[in-house]
Amino acid sequence: MPHVDPGELRYRIGIRTPVRTKDDNDHYCERVETFYGRAGVRSAKGEDSIEDGAARSIDTVQFIVRWGLRQKVTRDSTIFHRGRSYAVDWMDETPWAGQYARIRAVSRDQGE
Repeated sequence: MPHVDPGELRYRIGIRTPVRTKDDNDHYCERVETFYGRAGVRSAKGEDSIEDGAARSIDTVQFIVRWGLRQKVTRDSTIFHRGRSYAVDWMDETPWAGQYARIRAVSRDQGE
């Protein structure tokens, strides 16, 4: 069985999730909720590419979070860690390694 050491969750991350609600006139409006939590970060892969004549760095990482924080993450969420934003690519559907979850996210930052 996989094991996660609680000391591994030493990085602070922010999660921004769009939420669709109704206003007083029954019109749909979208607002963004921000949650903060602790995570373990494991590098999965990094690569460089050229898109439209610009160099790009594409980093894929795996965030390990407690299951309670995972329930606040959707496929439309954005994870912020150390000044970079990551788009959610894949998430666990069931708890893993004793109430933890894995979230794979991708950062596509513009090169110089």
